[in-house]
Amino acid sequence: MIRIVLADDHQILLDGLRRLIDANGDMLVLEHGLFDPSSAWVSGSGRLLRIKPSTGAREIILDGLTRPIAVLIWDDRQLIVSELGGSLYFLTRNP
Repeated sequence: MIRIVLADDHQILLDGLRRLIDANGDMLVLEHGLFDPSSAWVSGSGRLLRIKPSTGAREIILDGLTRPIAVLIWDDRQLIVSELGGSLYFLTRNP
């Protein structure tokens, strides 16, 4: 079970997200991007974030994504991000 406390003291409880937790216990969040009703999805507005549950601190791991749709944690050091258009990004964390 993951508890997220928002700035206004509201809380969100999540269960079953173990696959979105990295080896350090940080949560990975994939933002699909911005939508402009006049022109559809804004190219390059998606990003992958790491959130430290203990502090709520956010770190951008990868930005400039266009409609990212999935994150796969390969092992303790590697993950893969895919975009709807078929692009794959292979990321490796330094030891």
